[in-house]
Amino acid sequence: MMPLSRREIARAIGATSARGEAGGPFPSVSTDTRKLSPGALFFALVGERHDAHDHLGAALDAGAAGLVVSRANALPEPLSEGVFVAVVPDTLAALTALARAVRGRLEVPVVAVTGSVGKTTMKDMVAAALTDAGTVGRTPGNWNNEIGTPLSILSLRGDERFVVFEIGMSAPGEIDRLTQLTRPDIGLITAAAAAHLEFFHDVDAIADAKAELWGDALPSGSRAITCADDARLMTRARALRPEGLVTYGLAADADFRVESVAQDAEGTTARIASGQRRAEVRLRVLGRHNAVNAAGALAVAATLGLDLDAAAASLSEHFASAPHRMAVRRAPSGLVVLDDCYNANPASANAAMRTLGEVARDASKRGAIIGSMLELGPTSSLMHYGLGEAAVSAGVDWLACTGPHADDVAAGARAAGLTEVTTAADALDLVDAVRAFAAPDRWLLLKGSRGQRLERLLDPLGISDAQGAA
Repeated sequence: MMPLSRREIARAIGATSARGEAGGPFPSVSTDTRKLSPGALFFALVGERHDAHDHLGAALDAGAAGLVVSRANALPEPLSEGVFVAVVPDTLAALTALARAVRGRLEVPVVAVTGSVGKTTMKDMVAAALTDAGTVGRTPGNWNNEIGTPLSILSLRGDERFVVFEIGMSAPGEIDRLTQLTRPDIGLITAAAAAHLEFFHDVDAIADAKAELWGDALPSGSRAITCADDARLMTRARALRPEGLVTYGLAADADFRVESVAQDAEGTTARIASGQRRAEVRLRVLGRHNAVNAAGALAVAATLGLDLDAAAASLSEHFASAPHRMAVRRAPSGLVVLDDCYNANPASANAAMRTLGEVARDASKRGAIIGSMLELGPTSSLMHYGLGEAAVSAGVDWLACTGPHADDVAAGARAAGLTEVTTAADALDLVDAVRAFAAPDRWLLLKGSRGQRLERLLDPLGISDAQGAA
């Protein structure tokens, strides 16, 4: 964490009382006793089902040097004299206030990324494109909500030249609040697509919520960047941030345009044009959509004044896909697995299907295991049926479906003419079928929502899941 004195922290979080202010700064901040590092400042957050005040003793046992609490009567006794204790009305509000104070000390360019799909990948690509130009701070993993974003800010060391935050949402207004907190110089939105429809009326409502990144909370003079292929986002960007709008994508009029894409089992090569300039990027990840993401990352780098070729070289060198995102895994049987099972919504699932069809077009057989997609609301059955149809259109000739909407996916595939279709309640019920499918010169796509945990099928195929799920 950036160095702040204990007295500065007490003032920043609005402590009603504090003790132990004479000690040194805290190296880190934590809200989880299981991941707490010695010397950390521990915030006792209160949730619907858990109250971290019940674990203050565990925090001290793990080495916490400070506690921020809203219930002083929960403090263990006796407390070591050197332990910092701050009492506040609301510990989450205090965490946010401390993050706001740290953000106020940042004097480097800040980029914020959101979108229905690809935001973690885009965040990592932007960071990779900037890496050769200086130290980059970024959101760890997908700490992108109202707890994760303050923790991301508080994880900064203070020596960064650039900072890239990922911002997520589950309800209207959340992105506005996180934009006020992060105060980005560049706000990039990847896409507005069918996701979280359980909480939104339609995709237009999702686009409105994503576009909060470009609203009044975005500081004056900040730049908006978005994908020129997304009509909803383009409409909102032109309305909210017409001055200095930067676009990327496949569209002919994109400021950073993907001219060509070539894929093989080792990755993707993309040629990206900006005016008369051209740059080539080699990615160790598959997907035409990832070539588009690369164009977005170069758009950010160029907007920050970096040379296009240098940013492309940095992106090619430093980008590594997060676990279970369009990764090629090879089984001892000779089967090639396209592991994209970290999460899924209709847009990302269709992109994965298209990628399988393109990269495995010469394979003897193309299979897919589709786990149900979550939070799609009343449209869920119809969207899963359409995914089954899309699988057949992409050239899938063996399909296994799991989860609560397995029958909907299977019905769509069968209606489109596919006969080799099987369903199961849980992914592990497919182990025998997957082992039977595994053979040389075959490809298998794994795609499903996080709750389906399709990575559990890797081990039965003889593939180590040492990367784990982020």
